[in-house]
Amino acid sequence: MIYLVHLSDLQAPITDADLVSDGEVLRLDMNEKRGTGGGVATLELEIRNPGYVILRQTGYVAVVDAPTGTLADPRARILARARIARIPDDLGGLTIRLRLECAPASWRGLLKAAANNVVQGAGILPYVVPTIPNPGVGVIGLALAPNPATRWDSVKADAIVVRSFFQDDITRNPLSSNLRYTTLSIANALAVLTVTDSPALRAAAGRGLSAIIAVSGDKDPSHGVPVAVGQVIGVRPAPFGTLDVLVNLASGNLVAAGIASAVVGDRSAVGLPFYDPLFPGQREDLTNAVLEGRSAVWHVDPVTHAISLDDVIQGQRTIDLGDLGDAASQRSASVDTPVRHVKLRLVAEFTQYATGTCDIAPVVSGGFDGGSLSSLSMNGIQAAQLGGDVNTGWSSSAPNIATTRTTSAEFYTGRSFIVTYRDDTMYWSYFTDTNGQQYARQEWLPGPEYDMQHDEKAKFVVYHYTYGYWPWRYTYSQTRREVVDLTLDIDVQPYALSEDLLDLGTIQLNDVNALEGVQPWQDGIAYNKGDRVLRYGRLYECLADRVVVFYAPVTTVRNGQPSTRFATPYWKDLGAGTPMGDPRNASYFRTTRGRRSIEAALLRMRAAALRRLGALRFGKVFPWEAARDVTLRDRVRFLVRDGEAVMPVVGKVEEIRRVVEGGGTAYVELSITACLGTGANAAAAPAPEAYVVTGYVSPTYAPAPGQAFKQSDVPGYITTGTSATGDMEWALSGDTLKVPIDAFQLGNPAYSVLSAKVERAADEQIGFARSLIARQLSPMSVARDYPTTLTPVLRSLRNEGNIENFMSARARMTVSPRGVDMVTGGEP
Repeated sequence: MIYLVHLSDLQAPITDADLVSDGEVLRLDMNEKRGTGGGVATLELEIRNPGYVILRQTGYVAVVDAPTGTLADPRARILARARIARIPDDLGGLTIRLRLECAPASWRGLLKAAANNVVQGAGILPYVVPTIPNPGVGVIGLALAPNPATRWDSVKADAIVVRSFFQDDITRNPLSSNLRYTTLSIANALAVLTVTDSPALRAAAGRGLSAIIAVSGDKDPSHGVPVAVGQVIGVRPAPFGTLDVLVNLASGNLVAAGIASAVVGDRSAVGLPFYDPLFPGQREDLTNAVLEGRSAVWHVDPVTHAISLDDVIQGQRTIDLGDLGDAASQRSASVDTPVRHVKLRLVAEFTQYATGTCDIAPVVSGGFDGGSLSSLSMNGIQAAQLGGDVNTGWSSSAPNIATTRTTSAEFYTGRSFIVTYRDDTMYWSYFTDTNGQQYARQEWLPGPEYDMQHDEKAKFVVYHYTYGYWPWRYTYSQTRREVVDLTLDIDVQPYALSEDLLDLGTIQLNDVNALEGVQPWQDGIAYNKGDRVLRYGRLYECLADRVVVFYAPVTTVRNGQPSTRFATPYWKDLGAGTPMGDPRNASYFRTTRGRRSIEAALLRMRAAALRRLGALRFGKVFPWEAARDVTLRDRVRFLVRDGEAVMPVVGKVEEIRRVVEGGGTAYVELSITACLGTGANAAAAPAPEAYVVTGYVSPTYAPAPGQAFKQSDVPGYITTGTSATGDMEWALSGDTLKVPIDAFQLGNPAYSVLSAKVERAADEQIGFARSLIARQLSPMSVARDYPTTLTPVLRSLRNEGNIENFMSARARMTVSPRGVDMVTGGEP
C-alpha cells in the first residue's frame, strides 16, 4: 500500500502513526530520468480529495510503500520525499491529482553549490557590488552594526529611514587611497544615503561601523529585507537638516567577514583535470561545465536529496533481473551513433614576458687588460650612439666605476728650443785700500758664444677605469600562438550507424598570463599596503600606503662609489602565480600546467566518446517487487529477445517509471543504455615506444628489433602521459620551438652582451698624439679630440611578430565498455 505523509519539513522523521488511511495513494506514477531536470525525480499522485486542508499544509510530503501498514516491515520503503509542485485548480471532486518534485525548492542553488564543490571553489567569483533597488511605495532602511556579518534581526529595531540615495563609482586615486579592496575601480561601490541629521549618527559614523541597507515594502524601515552591506567611510552635512552617509559597498572588511571572496593566487588550477577554468564558459553556474570533462550526470536522490555525480557507464552495483520482465513489453532503439575518433583543437595565445636587470660589468671588464679600461680622458668614458635596433629593449643605468691614475712613459712633444750659451770665466782680483787693507773682488772674463738645441719631453696622466657594477634593465615581450591538435581513438564494435569522426571544434583558452581577482598595474592609481597587482606576468604586493610608482631610483654605494638604479622598493615580488607560471616561458603547453590543459581537453573528448558509445536503449516492464529498489545509479542485466534467440544486455539505468494503480496493479518500467565497445579493459601506461611504432609521434621512426627506444631519436617527441581516469594514454609531439631570445638567460651577461667595443683607449690615444707630433701639431688636445668610447652591444629584444607553434596529441582509450555483444550475442 502506498501512503502520502505530510511533513513539517522534507527530512522530518516518519512513524507508523503517519500511515493513515486518509493518506492512501490511489494511483502513483513516479518518473526518474538520468540527467533530465538536474536529476530531480517527479511524481504524479491521485489521492482522495482532502479539501482545502491541503492548502494549509507545508507542502512537504513523503511517499511510502508499506505493504502491511507498518514501517517495521522489512519490505517497507520510503519512495520519495517531495514538494507539492502543482495542485489542481478544481478542488471539488472526489479525488485530486498532485504533481510532486523530489527536491527542495532551492535545489538549483544547491546544484550550483555542489558543482562548485566538485571543482574546489573554482566557481567563486570576485565580489560584485549589489545595486540598491528603488523601494517604490516602501522605504530604504539604514542600520549601523559593529561588523558586516551582524544579523539584521539584531539591529533592525534601530533602523532609520533613508530619505534619498544614489550610487556612484569608486575610482582609486591619491585622494581615495583609504579604500582597500582588490578591485581598483569599482562600479556603484559608493552609496550616498541622505538621512535626517542627528548628533548620535554623526558620532557613530566616525567609529568605522558597518552599514546594513534594507528595503521595506511599507514605511517602517525595520520591516526591510537586507540588500547590501558596507563600511561607513564618512558623513557630510546636507541641506535642510539632513546628513549624507558615505558607505563603501566594496570595503575590505567584507572579505574578512566572508561576504566577499578574496581571490589571491592562481585559482585556475583547481578543478583539474576534469574542469579547466581556462576553458571559456559561464563561471556563475558550473552545473553543466563540470560535466563536460566527465562521463557523468547529476543525480538528486529522491529520498535524501543528496546531490552527486553519477557516471553514465559505471554503476554502484549490477542487478541481474534475468528473464523476469514481461517479454511483450520489450522495446529497443538506437539512440546515438558511436564514433571511432574524436578530434579537438586547443589554442593558447599569450605574450611571453621578461623583465629584469643584467649586470654587464663582468663581461665588459673581462675584456680589458688587467680588468680596467685605460684612457687619457679624465672625465670618464663616453658611450657611442648606436643606430637601428641595436640594444632594443635595454636601458642603461649609471655604472659603478673605480678610478686610479698612473703616468705614461716619457715622450717627445715635437717642440725643440735653441738656447745660446756663453762660457764666462770667473776669477778673483785682490786690491789694497787707502788704509792699507787688502780685499778681493770677483771678476768675469767673457768667453765665446755658442748655440745648443733642447727637445721638449712630457708624460700623459693615464686614468684606469674599473667597472664594478653596470646594470642594464631589459624588457622583452614576444607574442605567441600555440595550437595543439588532439585526436582520441576508441575501439567500437561493428555497427551500421557508427561514425568515423566526431569533431568537437576549437577551444581558445583564456589568458594564461592573467590571474583571477588581481588587476594589472595601472598608472595613476594610488596603491596601499597589501594591494596586489600583476605586471609582466608576475604578482606583486604593495609594501606601503599611497604608492603611485612602480619603479623608483635607488642609490647604493660600492667601494665608496655611489650608483643609482631603478628598482621596486615599494613592491614585493611574490613570484609567478598565473597559469603560465613563469612569464618567460616560450611555450604554455610544454609546461606542467599546460599539459594539464591538454589532459582536460582529452577528458572532454573521452566523455564525448563514451556518451556516444551508449548507442542502444533497451526497455522492459518488471514486477514491482523485483525492480522497486532499482535506482538510477545502478547497472542492470536482463535478457532480450533477438528473433528466436535470447541475448543478455547490461547497461546503466537510464529511466525508471514506477506505477501503482487501483486493483493491485504495480510494476516498474526500466530503460537501460548499452555500450557498443569491444570489451577491451587494459590499464593505461605511458609507453613511448608503442606510440612511435604505431605512428602516434612520427610515421618515419620505429626502433629496430631489439633496439632500445630513445626519445632523442624521435622527431618532435615531447612527452607521454595517462589520464586521471586510468583508461587513456597519450603522447605529445610538435614542431621545434622557435626561441629567438632565451628569456631565461637575459640576466646572464655572457648571453646578453654580444660585444663591448672599445675605441681610442689610452694606447691608441697616445698613438694619435705621436701622429700629431709628426705633423708638427700639439698633442695636448688628444683626450678632447679623440675621446675613449665604450660601446656595449646587447641582444636586440625586438618582437618577431606573432610566433606560431604547432603540436599534436594522440590518445588511445585502453578501455572500451561493452553492454551488448553484437557479433556473437553472448555475454557482454
